[in-house]
Amino acid sequence: MTRLGKQLMKTNDISAFRKNNKHDLSERLQECLFYLLLGLPTKAIAEKMECSFRTCRQHTRFVYDQFDVNSHTELLAKFITQETLQEEQQRMMWRKDDEKR
Repeated sequence: MTRLGKQLMKTNDISAFRKNNKHDLSERLQECLFYLLLGLPTKAIAEKMECSFRTCRQHTRFVYDQFDVNSHTELLAKFITQETLQEEQQRMMWRKDDEKR
């Protein structure tokens, strides 16, 4: 499981994820994205979302299209990269603040 997935598992709260989600996705697609970022396969996501495998696969395809990726791996890489960049920017800001003092 990815570091991002582990952080999501700690909260395990889809509603908190929806509040912090800045992407223009429906609630159903946000739920699908949440489970994709946890690293769950499509069959497990379908069970959690209580929908058919084909419906879940369609939701997954919409999420991929929204983020301009073609696979689960690319989606994870995109989010991990964004998260890592944001963390690094925050660290750099702290360093700059420390240097000013």
